Amino acid sequence: MNRRQRQFPTEVRSVGDLPEPVGEAIRRGQPEHSIWSIVRIPPHEYPVRRTAWGLELPFGWRTTPDRTLAFGEQEITAVEVDQHGILTVTPIPLDRLVEIHVVEVLLYAFIEFIWAGSARIETKQIEYNSVGTRLIQRAVDQVRDAFPPCLPPRAHSQPEISLAELPLKFRNHLRSSLIPAEQLLAVTYQPAIRRQTGRLHPFLSPNRALAITERCLISVEDQRHRKRWLDGVDTDYSVVRRFYPLSRVEQLTVDPAPEAYRLDLRLGIGDVAHETAFPLAPAGAQALRGVLHDQGSMVPERGLGRA
Repeated sequence: MNRRQRQFPTEVRSVGDLPEPVGEAIRRGQPEHSIWSIVRIPPHEYPVRRTAWGLELPFGWRTTPDRTLAFGEQEITAVEVDQHGILTVTPIPLDRLVEIHVVEVLLYAFIEFIWAGSARIETKQIEYNSVGTRLIQRAVDQVRDAFPPCLPPRAHSQPEISLAELPLKFRNHLRSSLIPAEQLLAVTYQPAIRRQTGRLHPFLSPNRALAITERCLISVEDQRHRKRWLDGVDTDYSVVRRFYPLSRVEQLTVDPAPEAYRLDLRLGIGDVAHETAFPLAPAGAQALRGVLHDQGSMVPERGLGRA
């Protein structure tokens, strides 16, 4: 195994195969028999973009610690070991997750967990070489399978949702984001939206596909949302995926806004909330609101008027 391969995420069969301090930290967080999978993410160097006074400087480099993720029935236990051998343990309770955020840019990738802590929203971001995407995705699927369904499945008389009209990139990534037997209840593709006012008409949002299943709101989007000035190229080799469990939705509204409709999402537990918003064209807003309103009235009647 060469140096680069030693930086790839790997699957660990059992807690007993881990270094003793790491294994013991995981055992303190959750019973060994309840763990679904364990992924080790070795230390890795990543380039860091640097600027000063508007000028681009040479890339800096950042080395991540040795990380182990144990995915179980009750929590995800993240264990980090720095270069001095000091352990940092972060328990991430599954029943308090409000978003799973996965970003891939060629060989660079990271997963971010966002959850409702006891007093505030907590986040944990973990970088990895995207060669290990299959292992990470399988673990994410296991976590998402634990999210309870909140909407009834599609009736047998209703046709399946077609993804044929989505651009190929979004079609493929949305399809691969679904867990087995998960049903699409609504899908909309929203091209990047520009502001109608302001200098150079800056963008409000990137190209994005939004989908609703019986258990999740899923977003698949570009990382960038504007062309490069010099060559006009708008190819985006990144993909950003976000998973929001419907069981943690406290409020969801779709309202007209000055330049686009807005889907506003509030997730959390009690006063500890995570909020996000998605600009939408009227047709996309109508499609999403229709499913949520018909199936459970999470969206109030005022959410959409005439386009």
